[in-house]
Amino acid sequence: MRKFKLFFYSLLFAYLATSVYFGLYIEYMFKQFGMFTFLKFLRHWVAVGLLVILLEWIIENIHIFQIRKRNKKLTKEVSDLKAELYDLQKKALQEIEKPEAISKTTASKPEENKPDNDPTKE
Repeated sequence: MRKFKLFFYSLLFAYLATSVYFGLYIEYMFKQFGMFTFLKFLRHWVAVGLLVILLEWIIENIHIFQIRKRNKKLTKEVSDLKAELYDLQKKALQEIEKPEAISKTTASKPEENKPDNDPTKE
């Protein structure tokens, strides 16, 4: 899109520069081509210029719409990824805290798993 915009703006600049030239040398143009012929040409020249500017405006708005649409899509994707990361962090934190809770409960309980018939006690 950058190359297209560069080309289009160059074309628009050339159009405006030519229009300024016509404005500065209007008396010469009247003498060279005749007043009515030049005014008829100038009417067409302005119409073409308006069409070029209108075309540029339409293309810019289409481009802006596409950028906004892409931006919304990427923003939603980032939001979804953040939510997924939060869920994964919460799950990992729960897994880390879970073994600590188990070790605390087993350390506070008396030894219930040892058999009562220990041969060393006899």
